[in-house]
Amino acid sequence: EFEEFTNNETAIDKKALLYSMTAELYARYYLHDVWTINKRTQVAGNVPDDLKEWTKNIYFDKITKLLRASLQSATILQNTDLTEFEALIERGEDSQIFQPTLYDFLAYRRINLLQELSQATDLKNPLNDAQLFGNAAEFASFKQDSTYNNSIENQTIETYQQLINFHLKSPNQQALIHTELKRL
Repeated sequence: EFEEFTNNETAIDKKALLYSMTAELYARYYLHDVWTINKRTQVAGNVPDDLKEWTKNIYFDKITKLLRASLQSATILQNTDLTEFEALIERGEDSQIFQPTLYDFLAYRRINLLQELSQATDLKNPLNDAQLFGNAAEFASFKQDSTYNNSIENQTIETYQQLINFHLKSPNQQALIHTELKRL
């Protein structure tokens, strides 16, 4: 029902937040019963209607699809102040400085949720390229190994690259430094 509610939303910024919230609901459901779900034989192609029949790959695909959709309209989200969503978002003392836009908030949510889902996928990027630890500009232009496209690591790197590219162009250098520190 929540996913249907999300799909019916017309405001791009609200829909992005709802995509992220929907992804979190699926992630919480998966994590609550991870041991049982991970014992199931993985299924490809057919997604059962009943969540109780889903396998870890179905949860992973669904969650990552929703998280990617939450950042789809980057330009609009980068220009959306978080004060509009104060009723839904618990903000920290320094969040106005380090995560000033809805885009920042959703990007960090994506990173956090992906890291929580480490058991939901067997594809792991070994992260052995020295460029991953380069300066912001080098990292932002780093081309990832396509062998690991769907891995949590690649999706996390992609999100950090998008955040850094955004903050390299913005006057808020504190947000850039914060992103760099989190990435490293």
